[in-house]
Amino acid sequence: MLGNIAEANADYLKCALERVEVGNIFDYPCPVIPIKTKGRVYGQISQQANALGIPFPNLSLGCAELVVHENKPYIMVAFWEDQSEYTEKLVMNCVMAAMHKAALAKPPMAVLTENMTFSLLGGKEFTQFLPAMEIGVEQYELVYGSIMPTPDVTFVTNKPLT
Repeated sequence: MLGNIAEANADYLKCALERVEVGNIFDYPCPVIPIKTKGRVYGQISQQANALGIPFPNLSLGCAELVVHENKPYIMVAFWEDQSEYTEKLVMNCVMAAMHKAALAKPPMAVLTENMTFSLLGGKEFTQFLPAMEIGVEQYELVYGSIMPTPDVTFVTNKPLT
């Protein structure tokens, strides 16, 4: 339905790249941790989160949950099921779900909206789904922007952008 966002919407890629920083997602105040459904580890970032002892909520595909570990907030998002693959629509919806969960946070966790950090999807995808992530931010603003806080979103990668 959305087609190939990266080709059809070069403007989204350009906007998304303006949000990208190189760094370690765990150094940011509100990291978004991609996990597998049913609270399972999948991928390098969730492996690191698991090693830190951060609890993983039992989530359905595309859902998000706030987890506080050692007084630090994390937004966990289920990007994968057992047989799922990334799609532009799934990535967009996961970004929206994470932003919505952060916006619902009550004090003192309202700080979540100040600097919400998503990792670029790793592996072979790297920046392929970056435009879909930017569209997720825009869609959140269109749907919720007039009635809820809009988180300040940063995209982070530990790989140099070339």
